[in-house]
Amino acid sequence: MIDAAFALLEAASADPSPRRRLLALRNAGEALAEAVRAGASVEVRCHTGERMVLERELALPTLRSPFAFSLPAFVSVERRIWQIDRTLIDPSSDVRVTPFFERFAQRHPLRHRALDARSTPPIDPERIEQIVLTTLRYQSLAWLLDRYPRAVISVHPYEHARYLEPAPGERAAYERDPVISHERLVFGDAGPLPCGAVLVNTPGLGPGSRSVLANHRGTLRLFSPHGVALDAWTPYESKLPGLREHLRLRDIEVCPRGDSDPEASTVSMGLERVLADRRKDAPAFFEITPSLELVASTFSWLTPTVRASLS
Repeated sequence: MIDAAFALLEAASADPSPRRRLLALRNAGEALAEAVRAGASVEVRCHTGERMVLERELALPTLRSPFAFSLPAFVSVERRIWQIDRTLIDPSSDVRVTPFFERFAQRHPLRHRALDARSTPPIDPERIEQIVLTTLRYQSLAWLLDRYPRAVISVHPYEHARYLEPAPGERAAYERDPVISHERLVFGDAGPLPCGAVLVNTPGLGPGSRSVLANHRGTLRLFSPHGVALDAWTPYESKLPGLREHLRLRDIEVCPRGDSDPEASTVSMGLERVLADRRKDAPAFFEITPSLELVASTFSWLTPTVRASLS
């Protein structure tokens, strides 16, 4: 069933019309969701990783202040890490290896409060056998290879090519000294993972970005790099200032990150809405875990309307 659903997804992705592609992907996504639901259940643990800052225009570009004061220039986000048995999805790494955070740490007067609020997840590096990265933005392959000595690290070949030679406007988000090759670095595409989850191509942040879908105790949960808050997938229910008004004017249903391709992200996030189940405690929102989630800090008082499930 999963193989047939992926064949439908591949065919739908080839449609040149964004509107038809979104509708076709939604239909194929429903088939994939039912196939995963009928499969084996896995235990997903969600850990909290390091805290960092992002420019507001990159994280939530549709925010508009309804008050006289201006919104902060930066927002704070925390890394979310999925663990499924001996597999990690987007574990923490040293963000200071990217030009943006290197410069930020050198120049900003509040840099220590922004970058040193680290959390140490209860993860034994020696037990981890596989690491799956949804994107290489703000990640360090060198650090991960050193930190997890037994783990095979899976990235999409298109994302690795982008990591080696990023576009001028994206260079600050990628590791300054990239890892060209390594015996434990492998290139993977969409499909089932050994841990029981499913990897889905969602090229909103570029042709190589992806999401992870898992059947967690009968609930379909999804891990995504495409938004920094659940508000991004349910903007009309958001309490973040200005978000609903802006999106009503544009007549769109999702809020892509500012460093993404708007068309590709809208299609990818529309597919993610189909794949993930609704929250039982907040039915307007989805069981989606953003890889970087909005939190309040010295830099910004902004917080999401509903936080992702961390249990």
